[in-house]
Amino acid sequence: MYAAAASVGLAFVIGRILGQFREIVIGARFGTGFEKAAYDAAFRVPDTIFLLVMSGAFGSAFVPVFAEYLSQRQMRKAWRLASNVLTLMVEGYAAFALVAFLFADPLVRYVIAPGFEPVTQALTIELTRILLLSPLFLGLGAAAKSLLESHDNFTLPAYAPVAYNAMGLLGAIFLVPRFGVEGLAWGIVAGSVAHFALQLPGLTRLGMRYLFLPKPVAEGVRQVGRLLGPRIIGQAAFQLNFFLIMTNFASRLGEGQTAALGYGYQLMMLPHGLLAISVSTVIFPLMARLYVGRQFAELKTTFGDALRPLFFLTLPASVALMILARPIVQTIYQRGDFGPESTALVAAVLPPFAAGLVALALVETCARAFYAMQDTRTPLIASLLTIAINLALAFALARRFGGPGLAASMSLTTALEMLVLVAVLRRRIGPFDVAVWTALIKSALATIVMAAVLLFIRERLSLVTDPQLSRGTALGRLAIFALALFIGLYTYLVAAWTLRTRELLELTERFGGRFQRLLTRRR
Repeated sequence: MYAAAASVGLAFVIGRILGQFREIVIGARFGTGFEKAAYDAAFRVPDTIFLLVMSGAFGSAFVPVFAEYLSQRQMRKAWRLASNVLTLMVEGYAAFALVAFLFADPLVRYVIAPGFEPVTQALTIELTRILLLSPLFLGLGAAAKSLLESHDNFTLPAYAPVAYNAMGLLGAIFLVPRFGVEGLAWGIVAGSVAHFALQLPGLTRLGMRYLFLPKPVAEGVRQVGRLLGPRIIGQAAFQLNFFLIMTNFASRLGEGQTAALGYGYQLMMLPHGLLAISVSTVIFPLMARLYVGRQFAELKTTFGDALRPLFFLTLPASVALMILARPIVQTIYQRGDFGPESTALVAAVLPPFAAGLVALALVETCARAFYAMQDTRTPLIASLLTIAINLALAFALARRFGGPGLAASMSLTTALEMLVLVAVLRRRIGPFDVAVWTALIKSALATIVMAAVLLFIRERLSLVTDPQLSRGTALGRLAIFALALFIGLYTYLVAAWTLRTRELLELTERFGGRFQRLLTRRR
């Protein structure tokens, strides 16, 4: 599992770096102005369609049923099921996309961004209609991803987001100067096409044969439908709970807050994509097969083995983002049209976002465990429970604290969802092993030591990374910032080593052995 997760993690690193470069280019060109706010808000409807229709079908609902056929070596039934679900998914997309295209105007003006100025609303509507093309190809890519990962082929699916972010970056560099913010949207559409196209060779090698089956006729479709129903409602709850509520409320606070929340969320998702998604991606098909084989003890062990590195990695990442929020934003974004005002807005929302990083990682992993056990209802109930609470929290905190209040509301409701999922899962598979709690405690202690060091250097670092106060070059500021991160990382690793943290010992043993073998070969 560690090797596969490391491979997936490397792809996530490359993809996230490219995505972050795209955000840097966007920030330098648009800052936290109305065009960036419109661009962020325009994703709400296409993302909702993708999550409800495309991603849901070939995510939690399809993989457990497909894996069951694979375990029984019923290949013809497996591919027939895949063809049928794929056809129905595309039909569903076409219906939703057509309605969204026709009603984009009222959706933006009255649901997504009622607080925007008319010119920003008009731009959001235009960008929404362009971006409606992307869910089709991202959905086909999600289908390919599920099929390949069900066969333990993680490489092409892991690098598909790299292609997506690369095309988005090229759009930001080459299309924006000529077409403005619309060029960004077309770059995203091109990225979604690349996301799917990169995985096609893998499907060909698997021997997939597509059959056009426009009606639910294949065996297993009804079972997928039963699993998909709660998943669709859960995804709708997720979109409503976080993105639609957050965008709606943020639009009433000013367009700068909408853009700032977008930047802050992207920064928080950088470690989340690398750590939580890479681990949960690898364990999902494995746990699905273990559940089908009724190997419940192994399933519990696999889940525990996933939690330990998550604690070890996400705790220090969360605290580092909170403590170094301003230097991070200054180093990454502050240039061009992204000035001190924009830095202040983003640096204010990043800490409350980062506070929910651990909870978000656990929600992702726990939800995958339930999906592997063919239970989509429990994550649905957990999502529904948080909607009313998030609505009340967002309303109260946004009025008092603005954008940071909305970010805090998201983190608090994520923590609540995490507690519900962990409690139910604990009853389902039994108490977690002592090793899981030991990993949590030792990671927390090492993080406290790291936090003390980062707090000591934070103010000095902020003076160096501020382009207006520092006389150094951008490269020099980046080098000093990287040195500060290294000091924090080194402190954390020394503390973890002193505590004999199992996760660190396993990593050093694994990579130390490979390094020793490499030296032996060279001799």
